[in-house]
Amino acid sequence: PSPTSKVRSAYVEFPKLYAERLPKEVKQRRYGVKEFPFGYDKANPWNDSHPVLAFDSIPEGGIRGMFIVNDPVMGMQGSKQTAKDLEHLEFLVVMDFWMTPTASFANIVLPAATWLERDLVHELHYPSYVGVAPKVIDPVPECRDEREVSIELRKRLGLKSAYPINSVKEWNDFRLERLGVTFDEFYQKYGTVLKFQLEYQKYKKFRKFPGTPSGKVELYSKTLEENGFDPLPHYEEPPVGPISTPDLMQEYPFIFISGSRKVLYFHGYGRQLPWLRELQPDPEVEINPEAAEALGIKDGDWVWIETPQAKGERVKFKARLTWGIHPKVINADSHWWFPERKDDPHRACFESNVNVVVPRYPPYDPVFGCPIIRGAICKVTKVEG
Repeated sequence: PSPTSKVRSAYVEFPKLYAERLPKEVKQRRYGVKEFPFGYDKANPWNDSHPVLAFDSIPEGGIRGMFIVNDPVMGMQGSKQTAKDLEHLEFLVVMDFWMTPTASFANIVLPAATWLERDLVHELHYPSYVGVAPKVIDPVPECRDEREVSIELRKRLGLKSAYPINSVKEWNDFRLERLGVTFDEFYQKYGTVLKFQLEYQKYKKFRKFPGTPSGKVELYSKTLEENGFDPLPHYEEPPVGPISTPDLMQEYPFIFISGSRKVLYFHGYGRQLPWLRELQPDPEVEINPEAAEALGIKDGDWVWIETPQAKGERVKFKARLTWGIHPKVINADSHWWFPERKDDPHRACFESNVNVVVPRYPPYDPVFGCPIIRGAICKVTKVEG
């Protein structure tokens, strides 16, 4: 039989492995399980904790040390509070490619091997593909794969693991075992990508859609209903907004959104590359020309953005006028910091970071506990001088 017949799809099958074998007692200790038992236990195939609740626990000693391989100071709402939480830790290790804002708060910074220096298995975001990426070169001295560090930490701390894995090679082979090949065999046999045979309308043949109790695509979710939630999609106005707080709209007349993808950058990465900064050197906010004219703002002017939820805070962006945005909406770049600002140990990470003025406190989505990260109201004023 074809190796692709051994799995339903790369995207559906592989990610489930992460939480399937996590010990139950460990799963129950995660932040968010108590507050959101459905979203963080029954319906969550991953093994993560609720990030805001986890960081909230740090000042009280709930978490005393962290090993971080991303950049929460830039990526989480309430960036200044996130930074303060990190300063409460007894010990912080950050592993990354560059000295990021989060790394600047660490006790120890470990250099990570890049994607060109390590073997990777990819779950592509398409159900008909699975891929591998063999390393191009060996890591430069002192750089290591964070998976290798995690495996070594687990072994040295004597932690039990449901995964029979003692090396990155074993990890890659394990993730491909449902295909009946090792990492090296996959690459020798299929190259970097294996395409699955697509079968259209296959659920007609089986008469049951996998993943739902009814066996159908559910617009009305009985599972949500049985767990006390609205079985239908619905809209809830944010607690601060045009309808909830119309009295604030005179001072804060814009709907504030952020996070739109830019070709040049991915989240916080890329700001340290000079050739990308040549193409877009500054953080930008999109404003409708009519709205900008009423405020005396011209294309390329620096502006301040302020929200009522973060009184006393403001962030600075360069205006980019475009007819492609509604006159009542502005759209600011996210994750912006300034690696070239060596005068600031934290690389001016609060100057133009939208998460400084986006709060991380409740209300949360009742199912998964997601904070409100878009749709805030704000005001825009021109930077004088």
